[in-house]
Formats: sequence, C-alpha cells, structure tokens
Amino acid sequence: MKVEDISKLKSGDVIYFHNWGVGGFLFGIIIRADNNELKVWRARSKFCIDDIDAVELIKSAVDTKDYLLHDLQDIINDAKANNIDFNLVI
Repeated sequence: MKVEDISKLKSGDVIYFHNWGVGGFLFGIIIRADNNELKVWRARSKFCIDDIDAVELIKSAVDTKDYLLHDLQDIINDAKANNIDFNLVI
C-alpha cells in the first residue's frame, strides 16, 4: 500500500522505501528515536523519516514480490535479533 503522508506511519510499521543517498529501494522498520522522532531502522543504519520517499507499507509477506521476499526476511530476522518490534503478518 503506497503511503502518501509519511507522518501517518507509526512505530513498528514495516516499509519498503526509496532513499536518494543510498540510491535505491530498501526495507525498513519505523521506530521512535530517543528524542521521540520517527526513524527508519535497518540493522546497520537508521534513516531520518524526512529523507525517504516512495514509501510502501508492508502489512504481510504476501504484499512482497517473490524476488524481494529474501530481503524482507533478512530485515525481519535482524529486527528479531535486535529486539525491534514490528507489525507484519508472516
């Protein structure tokens, strides 16, 4: 589901997003930073919510194309290993 207003995202949302700094699309999980600001969490990095665009909310693994399923599984496994909560039907 395409997200038009990223301010509506909430902690735990799993997203597929574009970041110009990376130059591509990535999976991430919305978290609340210490200053209560929303960030996009990935195992080795965090992105400011304002630095992302073309956001798609992932509610279920079924929402993911087959060739991206491995990448989604990686981010979920990393989240579990780092005790990051997420909203996703697997």
